[in-house]
Amino acid sequence: MPLELGGIRVGLVCDATPMDQYATQLETQPNGRTRRPKQMGMASCYVPSVAGKTFSIAVINMRTDVSVSVNCYLDGRCVHGMLFAPGVQHISHGVYVSETDYRPYRFADLQVTDDEAIANPKDPNYEDLGMIEIQVLRVRQGKSVHANIGDTAESRPVHERSKKAGTHRVSFGNKVRGAKATWVDITYIDSVEEPFATFKFFYRPRTLLQAQGIIPTSPASRKGKQRVPDPDSVGGPTGISTGVGLKTEDNKDSLRPNFKNEALDADTKRRIPDGEPSNRSPQKRRRIDDSGDSASVALKTEVGEGSSRANLPFIKSEPVDEDIEPLVKQESVYHIDSRPTGNMESSSNPHGQSRDHDDEVASLKVQVQTLQGRVDRLEALVQELRQHVKIPIAIDLTEDP
Repeated sequence: MPLELGGIRVGLVCDATPMDQYATQLETQPNGRTRRPKQMGMASCYVPSVAGKTFSIAVINMRTDVSVSVNCYLDGRCVHGMLFAPGVQHISHGVYVSETDYRPYRFADLQVTDDEAIANPKDPNYEDLGMIEIQVLRVRQGKSVHANIGDTAESRPVHERSKKAGTHRVSFGNKVRGAKATWVDITYIDSVEEPFATFKFFYRPRTLLQAQGIIPTSPASRKGKQRVPDPDSVGGPTGISTGVGLKTEDNKDSLRPNFKNEALDADTKRRIPDGEPSNRSPQKRRRIDDSGDSASVALKTEVGEGSSRANLPFIKSEPVDEDIEPLVKQESVYHIDSRPTGNMESSSNPHGQSRDHDDEVASLKVQVQTLQGRVDRLEALVQELRQHVKIPIAIDLTEDP
């Protein structure tokens, strides 16, 4: 089922089906440096990737009290962001490279080189290879503005000494016609250095996850303990433990990823020259919905790429603290034809009907997984109550026809 924190639900979709998740870890306590009590923390998991397969990012803002900005980092690069009004759900299929065209997300084999003129073997961004990170910040939406979009979605080789051989990275497919995107201003309520919630998906080939003990190699092994080897020995990301809350025979301590809360300089407008590390500091620009309803918005950065599109349900949540003052004013945000319900493609898209159907199927599967998880938790609670209460308890969790 999707990862969920603070009324925000995020999951990856491949072939119109939610991707399997393993070794899920929740970090719900606020960061020690966080001065704001409402930060929800982090959630992470591992997913098996297949080179050449496209995927989508499904997000639901189940909150009824506040809009959120969803910033997407692929392998350490901030490629876009999306603005979600209360109750809005959306499936982002790729990065926008023009007002109407986007390039789909795609898993690809990692290309390596021994030429230091092409790739720096000590590039600090290598530690984020194999990670899809979603940062969520509460925002207030402003007026629509005009912005130019360029095709900067490129994947470059990494140095062979980076110990990443045999893994995957996110690439982008050929351009696809999508709904028209426009830009709006937003104002952050949360600090970009301390987001409201963070979701991390560590993607690897299935065989590598099995070698790391994260995915069982057979049904019988599911009952045993999962073994997590040294990340350097299997090409894991530098600075990220592959354990994620698992225990091994040799090490009884709980292992978890080394989550970093890196500062993002939202005020900088400097274009970073080629070859200079971006240090993940985007100047964010976002998109929103032309339909009149505030909805999902894709973000444009000066050092990254373009954006995406959206659709999914919502529940009541606690109101946002109105005494929290906005922290950062962001210029240029743009949005797509995305609504709380309805089509996600513009009428000019000849493939819109097929895409809408796939999105609806994926959305329903995500919701079914979520509901099944709730049913399982309720059944477990009933069993526990029956063990402590002598009076028989009869609870029917099925819904009357």
